[in-house]
Amino acid sequence: MVLKIQNNLLLLLFILIVLFLTRQVPFNSYSFIMNISLILFFIFNYRYILININKDKVLKHLFFLTICISLLMIFYSLYLENEPSLIIRFYLIIVLIFLAYFVKPDKKYINIFIFFIGIQALFLICFEIYLMANFSIETYYPIRHFFLNNNWGDVYTYNGIIWKIQLKGNALLPFAFFISMVYYKGFKRSLIAGLFFVATLHCANFAYILGIILFLGLYYIYSKRWTIQKIVLNGFIGIILTIVLFNPTYNYFSNVVEQKSGHSNSTRIDQTNVLVENMNKNLVTILFGQGLGNTVDVKTEWRDYSGAIYYELQVFYIMNQLGILFFTFFILINILLAYYMFKYKLLFIVYASYIFYVLFYPYFLDTSHIVAIIILLSLRKVFDEKNIFNTRSI
Repeated sequence: MVLKIQNNLLLLLFILIVLFLTRQVPFNSYSFIMNISLILFFIFNYRYILININKDKVLKHLFFLTICISLLMIFYSLYLENEPSLIIRFYLIIVLIFLAYFVKPDKKYINIFIFFIGIQALFLICFEIYLMANFSIETYYPIRHFFLNNNWGDVYTYNGIIWKIQLKGNALLPFAFFISMVYYKGFKRSLIAGLFFVATLHCANFAYILGIILFLGLYYIYSKRWTIQKIVLNGFIGIILTIVLFNPTYNYFSNVVEQKSGHSNSTRIDQTNVLVENMNKNLVTILFGQGLGNTVDVKTEWRDYSGAIYYELQVFYIMNQLGILFFTFFILINILLAYYMFKYKLLFIVYASYIFYVLFYPYFLDTSHIVAIIILLSLRKVFDEKNIFNTRSI
């Protein structure tokens, strides 16, 4: 009875996490509910987390080492007089991502995730149709400013036909496409994966597209037995398709890049330079960073960075805080845990594709990352129960 109540409570908490993560439009002002639910989710998982950690000596040693290094990072950050609230914020993110590998998986988590991210996908597609029917390149500015002023994201167009809907809550759409490709079969897979693929295109985020291309390439290699004949045949087909599709595709993307590069790419370069220069003050900051919660009080022609904790290339901000040594340790720990806990090559491909595209995203290492890990653990449980892919484990 107690176990059933606990499981139902965990499901409720996970629903709240995914709901407010994917529906930040229009509920972004209630994100504190997601944060509280996330903390409670781990608190009610603590017994299962401890059991999992103690199952394996390697995992137990990794856990002990991670706790020691994370505590060292806290003392180092306090020594540098960084803002305590920001230190706690980023410390919790790092620790919870680590602990996420040990939570209790549940198939229902996958269904909950697909349901709510599916709502986001349908919203994007319907909103795209609405924009195409009611706005032009001359009249869309009021709705764009409405979204920007509400901190929901950005909505814009370069030609009045194709709209770029870059909203908070979109980050897991490519990941949902990956999951639907490996979780479902037949027509259901085509339908659900197709929904997420179309929605991802409407996001108009080039990193998302690159992530999908990487996943499809790795998935294709994984699922096929390669022979010389197949390599030659697929290579020939690829060349033909490239010739046929290259010109219109190139014209479209070159137009987009040309219009974006004047600001977006320059902003990324500027942010990277600011963060790297701030970290490169001396050998200590290069190796150990500027500490958790560090903020860069610099103003350039592109942006005033005072107090900023989100950057377009968030990975450089994380590296700025952790330094080369701590950052490398964190990456290696994640690779080792993924190796131990995901078990199957197919799940490792999904995770690698997710990590690849979020490297170019402002919300690298956040609640989305935790949800992704929990979904992959739950998918591993599904694979184990079906006793499939036995020959494809890592």
